Order: sequence, then C-alpha cells, then structure tokens
Amino acid sequence: MSVLAITSISDVVRAAAEAETVLQDPPWWRGNANNAWRLIPRVYRRVRRQRSEQNMVLQFRARAPTRHPKCPSAEDLPGWLFLMQHYGLPTRLLDWTESVLIATFFAVETEPTTPGALWALNPSALNTRQVRINGILTADHAEVLPLSKSAFTGDAHSEKVVAVAPDEVDVRMMVQQSVFTLHDTTAPLDESAGTEGVILKFEVPVASKDDLRRQLRQLGMRRSSLFPDLGSLAQELREEE
Repeated sequence: MSVLAITSISDVVRAAAEAETVLQDPPWWRGNANNAWRLIPRVYRRVRRQRSEQNMVLQFRARAPTRHPKCPSAEDLPGWLFLMQHYGLPTRLLDWTESVLIATFFAVETEPTTPGALWALNPSALNTRQVRINGILTADHAEVLPLSKSAFTGDAHSEKVVAVAPDEVDVRMMVQQSVFTLHDTTAPLDESAGTEGVILKFEVPVASKDDLRRQLRQLGMRRSSLFPDLGSLAQELREEE
C-alpha cells in the first residue's frame, strides 16, 4: 500500500502518476469518505442484506417496468444490476471511476471529521488474477454472466471478483465515468490474497478535506455536475447560501 497523503490537488496529480507507475496501467479510482471502509459492495456489508439479495433483485426487476421507461430485457442480468446500483439498491457491484478527480470528490464530500481514502485499481491485472483474462470485461462476457446470474438465483459464491465496463443506462454513469467491479464473494477486495500490485491506497487527512473541496470546486468539480438533476442543483444552491 502507498503512504502518500492527499492534502492538495497537486498531491492528487502525484498520486495519479505514482499509481500508473506502480500498477503499470492507467488505473480505475474510488474515493471513500471514510478511511476505514473496506472495498466491499453494499449488499455484502450486512448479513441481513446478503440473505435478502435474491429477493431484492427479483422484486426490483418485476416492479421496475412501470416506473422506468427503458428497462433492460429480462435476460440482461448485468444490465439490471447496473440499473439497480444506479438507483441505490444494494448490489454486488462496487463503483469505480476512470477519473482521479471524481474519486477525490467522493473521498472528501462527506464524513468531515474522518480521514478519507483514495483507491487505485489495475482492472486488467485483477481480471488476469481472477479469470486469467488480461483486459477489461464487457457486461455480456462469458465470465461476467454467471457472476451476475447468481444474484438472481442464489447460487453458491464462486469467490471471484472481475472488472467490468458497463453499458451506460443513465447520463449519470457517463458524467461520472463509471466502471465497476462485480463481486461474487463476501470478502473485501483489499483483504483478499493476491492483490499485491493490483490496488493502491492513499489517505486523505481530515484537515485536508475542506481545502480539497474548495480546490475541486475551483476546477468545476461540483455535485450538480456529477449528479445532473434538479435535486442536486437545489442542494448545491442551498449549501452555497
């Protein structure tokens, strides 16, 4: 793990350079507002959710068509997981972005009294370790489909995690440069064996969060641009009063 502390945008740039050098590939990024949070999807963070996963996804798929005009086909299980994740249902997907600035925004947006973390991931190396494929998988790849299917069928976990480039189901995914890891295991990625050279972690000290938020705002990195809807616009304007 890296020990570079992120205290300014200059440090973010240095972290991006370090990550690409160490990981030997352009990385994916994730910002955690709390340094203690593990790299684990929301559905696995509570035992009760793990037990409810199949019921939640089946109910969502059955009831969504009356509420959303462009649902995936019933057979497009990865597409359904992307849609569920986008609208806040706990799934076995973990959000990443191709932008280090976007990840930094999420690392400092909340939890003002807690250190944050900036994670870097080599998605191709992860897939090489997990499924022996050097590259980023598409949603319809043969290695992705069984991991998605088990969310709907309740099959036993394969203990695999893969990096997936999603189909964009909403403009928010486009502006956030969203990519995902798909987890068919309850083990946190950062605590899994064999991730040496695959992930890096940078800490964001509490004392730096306010300055980083200000610097990101100066660079045009705002909540209303990452969540382009009226609710986010209204929230941003309230906070600026």
